[in-house]
Amino acid sequence: MNWQAFAAISTAVYAIIVLISVIILARQLVELRRATWANSFLGCVSRLQAERLRKAREKTFELGETKRFEQWTDEEKKIVDMVCHNYDIVGMIAAWGMLPKEIIVDSWCDSIRRLWAICEPRVEEQRKRRKALELWDDFQWLAKEAEKFDLSRARLRKRH
Repeated sequence: MNWQAFAAISTAVYAIIVLISVIILARQLVELRRATWANSFLGCVSRLQAERLRKAREKTFELGETKRFEQWTDEEKKIVDMVCHNYDIVGMIAAWGMLPKEIIVDSWCDSIRRLWAICEPRVEEQRKRRKALELWDDFQWLAKEAEKFDLSRARLRKRH
């Protein structure tokens, strides 16, 4: 066998090994991303399902049904602030791509939309008082994404 044939075969074998390595690495990256998303999702679940926040969310829904914003007490506003803060953190996780927004809005679409509608007057009050338009903006973004998601599901249901 001459050296040129040997070099060509060696190059082909090397290229195959590199290709296989790239395929394995790509699969590992996909699995790593899935594991990262799973951890992020579990963090969101832990945050949103914590007993303290569940009670705050329940109280916020109750406020939305029984009182106008102007009637809320300072204690009730603190409860709503806790809800806003926690949903803002979950919104950050989605907005920054740490977890696909579809996973979050599919899981909590209804409560995100309903809570934002109740919390929005408090958010606006706090933004004005603090002169901070960015306050709880990721909760607002998340609510808009939930609205879009809900509309796309409604369109899908109409087609079928």
